[in-house]
Amino acid sequence: MSSEETKVEEIKKEDKKAMKPFIIMMVVSLIAGMIIGGIVSAIKFNMESSGEESFALAWLQLQKGMVLPAQILLAVFTVTVFPICVYYYKKGKKLWSADKSEDNVEIAENEIEKSLFFSNIFLYGNYVLYSVAAYMIYEQNMLYDGAGRAISLATTLLFLFDIVASVVMQGKIVNIVKEINPEKQGSIYDKKFQEKWLESCDEAQRIQIGQCSYKAFTFLNKICTVLWILLTIAGMMFEIGLVGHFVLGIIWISTFLVYQIEAIKVGK
Repeated sequence: MSSEETKVEEIKKEDKKAMKPFIIMMVVSLIAGMIIGGIVSAIKFNMESSGEESFALAWLQLQKGMVLPAQILLAVFTVTVFPICVYYYKKGKKLWSADKSEDNVEIAENEIEKSLFFSNIFLYGNYVLYSVAAYMIYEQNMLYDGAGRAISLATTLLFLFDIVASVVMQGKIVNIVKEINPEKQGSIYDKKFQEKWLESCDEAQRIQIGQCSYKAFTFLNKICTVLWILLTIAGMMFEIGLVGHFVLGIIWISTFLVYQIEAIKVGK
């Protein structure tokens, strides 16, 4: 038997071994889907026949109630998370300035990485909280009321301050990393920063970035799958609209396309 035929046989055996668990999983998923679908239909029928308040209306009221807590959380986020970013940045910079030995540099870089970690949480948290805080402002007529206008303006100004502060903080972090590692290139204010930064990384760093990117990609696929299941079930049961489905589809498809296109380019 040739090496090619041997490989074909190995592939068949591998598929055959994995086929049984796959079929069992698909059957269990089908049964679970049928059960969940039946339960959803029964609950929806009981809600409609009993004349209870629709879920869509209850969900709308709940979302309106999230606006003020989100505005408060945005302020809390500013006075808690951002100082943590500054603390770790200053600690790392102080360690680097005091002692540039190899062991101490590694400790300093770890502190700076913590600062970058909290800086990203601060940035993305602001995006989410402001979106919730700004939700239904017009619906609640906040912009046509004196107190409402003041709260809306203060929330927006705080959000803008946080975004600027986050970008400046990340700029400082990048600059101190460039001081520690002179081979690193790129300014965070440059639109091609990520490309220049990647080009200045050595092979080991690029492998690390690739491994982390692949892990993030596979995790995103799992999250999208779970969200698709939840949205599908919720859509069968409640009046949630289609925006969530479209947003999920855009994220899922665009991520897959970018990954595949980049894989083709790299493979050439």
